[in-house]
Amino acid sequence: MVKLVWNIGTVACLFMVVFLYVPTIAQGEIRGNLEIRGEYFPDGPKFPKQSTKRWQPIVAGEFQWQDEFFDAMSSKVSVFGKYHPFADRELTGDIREGWIGYLGASSELKAGMLNERWGRLEAESIVDILNPRDAFEDFQGDVNLGVPGVSFSYLSDQVQYSFWVLPYSRARRLARGKDRFRLTELPLRDENFSHGRAYPSAAGRITTFLGDVEVGLSHFYGHVRFPSFEVVLDAVGRPLGLRPQYDIINQSSVDVLWVQGHTLWKLESFYQVGPEDHFFAVAAGVEREFPSIAGSKKSLTLFAEGYYDDRSTSFSVPFTPFQRDVFVGARVSLNDFASTEFQIRFTHDWKHESTLVDVRAQRRLDRVWGVEGSVNLFVNAQQDPALGGFREDHRFQIKLIRSF
Repeated sequence: MVKLVWNIGTVACLFMVVFLYVPTIAQGEIRGNLEIRGEYFPDGPKFPKQSTKRWQPIVAGEFQWQDEFFDAMSSKVSVFGKYHPFADRELTGDIREGWIGYLGASSELKAGMLNERWGRLEAESIVDILNPRDAFEDFQGDVNLGVPGVSFSYLSDQVQYSFWVLPYSRARRLARGKDRFRLTELPLRDENFSHGRAYPSAAGRITTFLGDVEVGLSHFYGHVRFPSFEVVLDAVGRPLGLRPQYDIINQSSVDVLWVQGHTLWKLESFYQVGPEDHFFAVAAGVEREFPSIAGSKKSLTLFAEGYYDDRSTSFSVPFTPFQRDVFVGARVSLNDFASTEFQIRFTHDWKHESTLVDVRAQRRLDRVWGVEGSVNLFVNAQQDPALGGFREDHRFQIKLIRSF
């Protein structure tokens, strides 16, 4: 039986879009894509209840619609859906964005399902906290879930002031049951929000531009976006599962981007105060582009980043895979008509001596069709709490993409 999983915020936003904008949808800009994916897992799963299927087909799609109406009014909808017959929840979906807004010359106001990103680091933007992540769609956490709320921003000279009020909290989407890329063998129970899902979160951000330097100062108050975990025990003390726990936190952060020709210098840092721990994190990196390789039109981009986080390692503290990590990577772009691109990325944990190897390639076949491939390998991951559950989940993936 197909299981369809939505949430209250998504359903509310969907009804808003349908009833307000269907009469004018044909007038807006429509884009999207349909993906046919094939995933191959050469090893059997680590945990007993995970799917044992080596080849796993997936169909996914994204629809985007954007329109401007009246003088300064605008709206955007981005809807994602996926059918995965060997996943614990075969049919999943999300409205990643779905807002109506006023976009003026120096200010903007949006209301609906919002999606915002902070920070510029390649492997992990540690200051990016406004939206929860969809770790089922991407185990590396690069996909945001939409969050319902209202945002306002104002640009004055070289300073932008932004504010968010988010009246409803969403949980991070984690792999469970039959899914690969599970964190633990223990089953996940229903999540608990310490003040209830309807308890509002709020955030403020100031971004200033000083010549070649962009500086962002942010503060977030509300339910944490990556949970801690509570062990659920039976009557005699045996563990039955893990309950994701979302506590109220305060997090202050700074991020800096310095542009020097073809080189980008990046810094991100935050201090988080929660009920179980107060901790500090910092990450820094450099991105260097070589726009011409041996006089050709091919370009090479190199990345190097380092991460430090002093939080305690405990189920009662929100988890992070980036505590003592170094990331290096390279991207080669052929800059041809087919937009051919290759990447190789290594993330190494100094404490546990584990390494995530990530190889990617993409190419357009024609004006509407494209293909992407990737390989994920987990090296020496036995003792790493971030990768230990994935150590049998080496994956080869290919996508055939139809854009419209």
